[in-house]
Amino acid sequence: MYLDERDRALLERVATETGLSRAEVLRRGLRSLAAQTQEDALPGGSLRAVIGVLGTAHAVPADLAEQHDAYLARGDTKRARRARVD
Repeated sequence: MYLDERDRALLERVATETGLSRAEVLRRGLRSLAAQTQEDALPGGSLRAVIGVLGTAHAVPADLAEQHDAYLARGDTKRARRARVD
């Protein structure tokens, strides 16, 4: 991998200041960037995307969280359509 003089100096400085090897500094940097840019690929990423999606919709059944499987199993689409928030 090619690093210009400025990036090489930065890598050396971070490695020296943290006591980590240059390879470990690069690994941690890669992981940090991946966590910032690929949040949905991380465990729980897709869940974070739907939290709050219904907001405070008044048409959402009060027992939706508890009975979600029952609503899906019986295909209660009429209630589901009323609960959708666009």
